[in-house]
Amino acid sequence: MSDIILQVVLAIIMLLVTIFAGLIPLKICKKLMSKDSTFSKSSSKIMTLLTCFGGGVFMATCFLDIFPHMLEEYEEVQNLLNQKFHYPFPYFFACIGFFLVYSIEEFSIKFFGIKHSHDNGVFEKPEKTSPNDIEICTRGEKNNIEKTNEDYYALQSHHNAIDESVTYMANNDPKESGILKTITFTFVMSFHSLLEGFALGIQDTKANIITLFISLILHKGIEAFTVGLQITKSNTNRVKFVLITIILYGSMTPLGTLIGVAFKNADINETSKVVLCNLLEAFACGTFIYVTFLEILATEKTKEKYPIWKLTAIFLGFSVIATFQALDGLFVGDESSFE
Repeated sequence: MSDIILQVVLAIIMLLVTIFAGLIPLKICKKLMSKDSTFSKSSSKIMTLLTCFGGGVFMATCFLDIFPHMLEEYEEVQNLLNQKFHYPFPYFFACIGFFLVYSIEEFSIKFFGIKHSHDNGVFEKPEKTSPNDIEICTRGEKNNIEKTNEDYYALQSHHNAIDESVTYMANNDPKESGILKTITFTFVMSFHSLLEGFALGIQDTKANIITLFISLILHKGIEAFTVGLQITKSNTNRVKFVLITIILYGSMTPLGTLIGVAFKNADINETSKVVLCNLLEAFACGTFIYVTFLEILATEKTKEKYPIWKLTAIFLGFSVIATFQALDGLFVGDESSFE
């Protein structure tokens, strides 16, 4: 079997694994969702913890997988150019990747006229009554003021109690907002999958190809499940949209492999190839930082429910990828590869 055929076959296997794992959350959401398209308190807790688990997965993928590869590639660039740069170019371009995705989302929101709002706009805290006002009030008026505050806090308490049950309603966000967030998220993850496939495509020996495939497949299932969860929870009632999005995300790996094969056989200077790969890797780091900390963890952090459970879920997600990376180093060895 030629190297190219092997690369394509392995890329197709990754495609199937990605689509299968990415569609599992859709089945889970359908099971947890009630007939009125909402989640119960216990179901919303499960969704919250799964989301936090995914945040931990992305965090570990960023700092334990993409960042080390980026720095390895940067070392290779410096060696090929026979020059040491004092300016932290990898981190600079990672920040550019962060701002790129941030800008895409914000300008899209501005363009489509979608307004972000995490305020329910239902309960407004009554103005604080000054001591002078209380002194001139009659006893009945005092009672009314106290009753007003009591009613507010009772309503607010009730609101907080049911808030977790409606947080993951299928139509919680405006349709355009939910789709826009999904498109932005899918763009980031597809870019990463494209780079994974690209890495597979530029390998030049069967040993390197199989080594990298094992490294990728170790964490691809968990990553795809997490991606599927993020896409599904905002689009539970848009099954066709979820299917198309997951398939597009999964197809990026085979596409990246084909691009990598073409790139490897192209008549391009070796140094230029390595520089381009390192640049793309740095962009991927920045996009992952944005998704991890602004789209996932920051959103969950603002919700006051289950703080210790959420911390535990994040750490578990992080630990899974950390363990896979340790196994990768133990059994696969220190093969130099770009992902």
